Amino acid sequence: MCSVGDKMYTKSMFILLIAGLLTVPTVKANDTSLSITPDKCVALRKGQVCYQTLRIKFIASTIGDYCLKIVDQPTPLQCWKQVNAADHRHALASNQAVEFEVVDDDLSTVATARVTIAWVYKQSRSRNRWRLF
Repeated sequence: MCSVGDKMYTKSMFILLIAGLLTVPTVKANDTSLSITPDKCVALRKGQVCYQTLRIKFIASTIGDYCLKIVDQPTPLQCWKQVNAADHRHALASNQAVEFEVVDDDLSTVATARVTIAWVYKQSRSRNRWRLF
């Protein structure tokens, strides 16, 4: 025979099991990610143009029509129809940070990523290094 304590233990374990099943994490319908590799471009001196080939990956939780573009530029770099993942290579040539975005068919931004520019030498070298006196 089961005691009252055993019944309470079984009942509480059942409740914990049900609560655990109800709190399983779910993916949001608009979960998207945009990753850029490398995310930093290095030039020799401050103000110089940095040249780098970027690998841009986009993953969405829903299938749809998406376009990759640079923020504040009207022309998209690449568009895809009926996809939930995409891969693109881009030849970057810039002397300032560049922000990329993925827009859906309603032209609303669903993901953004930024490439920063870094310099080895931030100031120009002094030309008069040697002095006689």
